[in-house]
Amino acid sequence: MYRNFKQFCIFIILVLFTTNTLAKDKPKILILHSYHQSYKWTSDINNGIHSIFNDLTKIDLYVEYMDTKKYIDESYYNILTEIYKKKYSNIKFDLIISSDDNAFNFLKKHNFTLFKNSPVVFCGTNYLKEESLKGFPNFTGVNEKADLEENYNLILKLHPNTKKIYTITDTTKTGQLIKNEVKTVTKKYKDKKIEFPIIDDVTFPELIKKVQKFQKDSVILFTFFFRTKDNKFLEYYKAIEGVDKNSNIPIYGLWDFTLNHGIIGGYLTSGYFQGQAAGKIASKILDGRDVKSIPILEKSPNEYIFDYKQIKKYKVDESNIPFGSIFINKKDSLMDLYFKEIVALTIIFILMILFIITLLINITKRKLAEKRINKQLVFQQNLIDNVNTPIYYKNINREYIGCNKAFLELMQVEKNDILNKTAYNLIDNDSAKIFYEKDSELLRSREVQEYDGNLTLKDGTRKDLIYYKNVFFEDGEIAGIVGAIFDITERNSLNYELNRLLSSFDKNVIASKTDINGKLIYVSEAFIKVSGYREKELLGKTHNVLKSGINNDSLYEDLWQTICEKKIWLGEIVNKKKNGEIYTLHTIITPEYDKNGEFLNYTAISQDITAQKLIQKANQEIELLNEDITSTQKEIIFRLGAIAEARSKETGMHVKRVAEYSKLLALYYGLSKNESEIVKMASPMHDIGKIAIPDAILNKPGPFTKDEFEVMKTHSKIGYDMLKDSNKKILKAAAIIAYEHQEKYDGSGYPRGLKGEEIHIYGRITAIADVFDALGSSRVYKKAWKDKEIFEFFREEAGKHFDPILINLFFKNLNEFLKIRDNFKDI
Repeated sequence: MYRNFKQFCIFIILVLFTTNTLAKDKPKILILHSYHQSYKWTSDINNGIHSIFNDLTKIDLYVEYMDTKKYIDESYYNILTEIYKKKYSNIKFDLIISSDDNAFNFLKKHNFTLFKNSPVVFCGTNYLKEESLKGFPNFTGVNEKADLEENYNLILKLHPNTKKIYTITDTTKTGQLIKNEVKTVTKKYKDKKIEFPIIDDVTFPELIKKVQKFQKDSVILFTFFFRTKDNKFLEYYKAIEGVDKNSNIPIYGLWDFTLNHGIIGGYLTSGYFQGQAAGKIASKILDGRDVKSIPILEKSPNEYIFDYKQIKKYKVDESNIPFGSIFINKKDSLMDLYFKEIVALTIIFILMILFIITLLINITKRKLAEKRINKQLVFQQNLIDNVNTPIYYKNINREYIGCNKAFLELMQVEKNDILNKTAYNLIDNDSAKIFYEKDSELLRSREVQEYDGNLTLKDGTRKDLIYYKNVFFEDGEIAGIVGAIFDITERNSLNYELNRLLSSFDKNVIASKTDINGKLIYVSEAFIKVSGYREKELLGKTHNVLKSGINNDSLYEDLWQTICEKKIWLGEIVNKKKNGEIYTLHTIITPEYDKNGEFLNYTAISQDITAQKLIQKANQEIELLNEDITSTQKEIIFRLGAIAEARSKETGMHVKRVAEYSKLLALYYGLSKNESEIVKMASPMHDIGKIAIPDAILNKPGPFTKDEFEVMKTHSKIGYDMLKDSNKKILKAAAIIAYEHQEKYDGSGYPRGLKGEEIHIYGRITAIADVFDALGSSRVYKKAWKDKEIFEFFREEAGKHFDPILINLFFKNLNEFLKIRDNFKDI
């Protein structure tokens, strides 16, 4: 027992020693971040580092977050120093990775004492200067520098009509560096007549007010905005989200942490790629390379990164976006996901086709026993796409990775039954063994194989076959085998089969052959049938006997010139039958030559498309009729609206103006062109219900009594009831407008007292268009208001009577509305 206990103790000591040794062998790495881990930039850097050091079982990792965005006084740094002394006084780090300037400067101050002269790899260090590392030979890393010029060039490429590029930054040290660089870089654009205003020394509310006033021909370059003029600290996303919310113009950035918060993108400085680059340098040091021999990465590893949602929002032309850009919020297409697989399959397919062509040429040579058969096979060569040759291809493990329909039919299986299967899964073992041995020989020799064989199919049919095989390559290496199978069971009866094929062809295909002078030497039975002539009436004649007089002479000139140049002519020809009927053929004419280049004949194969042409003509007539019906509907709607307005002693110009105002406002609001056009066509019906209001009330020159007003209010519901049951888009929209154009944004309108966005956008738009025109026009009960009075009324009623967003759009584009009023004045 003592002996067993002694052995156990020795085992435990060995385990502890081995564990301790392994622990000592694991390199100790400290990651010192300047900022808090909740800061996206810092989190991205950390993720970038971890993309290199992704196996934490091989390193002893320590991570510290200094949180110096919020705490910047000297006493806080002293506290951090004391904390790190207590934590790491007994630890010698093999490597320290720092992120951003504050950690970088902290390490410069304490590396020789607190951190025992450990090698340092820095990243996120802004605008690094050579003198910053003088006296620090154990420091190397990655420079962080935003590329202003590249981003200005990108903006001008994606938005060529830009007149102003506003650069937003703050008054921090980095912000001032950016401001100075903007002044330097923008001198290069003097000849382009572009302004580059800088916005930096402002409070957050002042920044928002400025952004709201930017013109449409402007673009914003948002760098960052952490500290305001009144020395308030902002989270990294707050400023950009505020700018995006209040801006109607595109926004670009310099750092990727502003993505998903409003910017389109840009040539961005990325925390992830900063961390990744630092991780790669650190990995070299841990592999034994001297830190002094590793140069600083001066060029910041920036990338073109874009938010696909913002690209779509601002309708950026994607063809101008730099190739290889990174996108967020974009679903990858099948091409993006399987690009390599598609390319590989395409190469395989091309090799397969080339091999098949080689096989077919060899077959043609074997068939040149007699001149007559040779001519027939040349003709048949033009129909090669209709030849069903079983084709398959395998990988180097002899597993099927693809085939064509003819192969499936030959093997009497479904495609899923062969993929990733071998011949042993499809045919009897004896035949499969021969396949396997031949495949092995081919992979060794790499020489084309041709051999006869036989195969018993599932239904018991026995086939005599010829197999052709070759290897195909990918990236210079053999990737598999491609093969074709030819059925020679009835080879001895080839003439019979050929005659049968020609007989079927003769009955069903409109075909003819002509000699070098264009005289017919052959016409198929189908050709005779469609033309109405007998064979003896056609042979020896040219195709002129079928001329309809409808085709232009240029068509025949082009046809003759094309085939004389030994090219294939393809087109449509209108012919005339013997009985005078017109018919249309889609025709392919091919000049044919033998292997020595001697002319044989011109072959024409046609398809009768007369019925298709008649259907096409009928469809065109139906389309014209539909357009006429739609125009009539629009005219009726406009006239009905005009009738309703006429009963109110208003002119037809009021209806036109309201329609044009409504369409313009709908477009500015962001409705599609089609939907805006529907609003335009439906808005004239807004007061259609007034048809049912008595003239005594409708045209009363003075104010309504309470009872009279209640009667007048019913016109909205009456108009809705008149139109609501229609299934036409325009009339459905008109029903909504008639019902809701008298509702008010604050809920005080009628007939239902709807509030805010409970009111359909059609009703909110038409309400503004109707009131704007009504106030500016004379009525039996009032005089026309002056523009100043109308505009004051609209500003007062924004959020009360009217949708404030629509009112804002109205005033932003006031000149366009005044142009409409001037173009449709009352006569």
